Amino acid sequence: MRNDPGPRSRPVREHGGHGEGSPAPAPDTLIRTLDGQITAWSSGMEQRYGYSAADALGQTSHRLLRTAFPRSPPEIEAILVSRRHWSGGLVHRHADGGLVIAVNNWTLSSEGDHRSWLVTEVHSDVARAGSGLCRHCADILDVLAHELSEPMTAINAYLDGARRILQPGWPDLANARVAMARASDQIARGVEPLRLLRELAAAMRDNE
Repeated sequence: MRNDPGPRSRPVREHGGHGEGSPAPAPDTLIRTLDGQITAWSSGMEQRYGYSAADALGQTSHRLLRTAFPRSPPEIEAILVSRRHWSGGLVHRHADGGLVIAVNNWTLSSEGDHRSWLVTEVHSDVARAGSGLCRHCADILDVLAHELSEPMTAINAYLDGARRILQPGWPDLANARVAMARASDQIARGVEPLRLLRELAAAMRDNE
């Protein structure tokens, strides 16, 4: 989690940038194998996530984008294989580390041997989710709950350790400072998910 205020510290966002009344951008699309290897990467994906096609091709999609899922990836893949389609709200990371929320629509092309199956992923903004907005927001909130629970648990552990270190009779000020600094780092780590909650709330208001 970066704490520097420099240009790499980007606000959490939904991808966008087109003005009111302008045409919607072409779908932001990637094509991958069933095990995640990217075989095609559109210019829209490059704008959304900051990775060029040269950066993305051959990479595993969820690792490149550091995707946070509302349920285990194998469970989602099982639904995809069974139904040939899956959609949900996911949290990805931009190349600069900023969080990006997106509705993902995955379609499986299952012609031929399963080793040649391909998945087309279309990523779009939550504000365009339409009737599925509540379900997609629920997916994202599940992810955020996990993202926030980890630093909160760590903060509790560090503060508990600091209290024990500062007990009368054997104060260890050096280690207490380390524990407090680590707790501060974890608090900073929780800032991005909170920003994302604000972005999500704005998207829900815009969709009304």
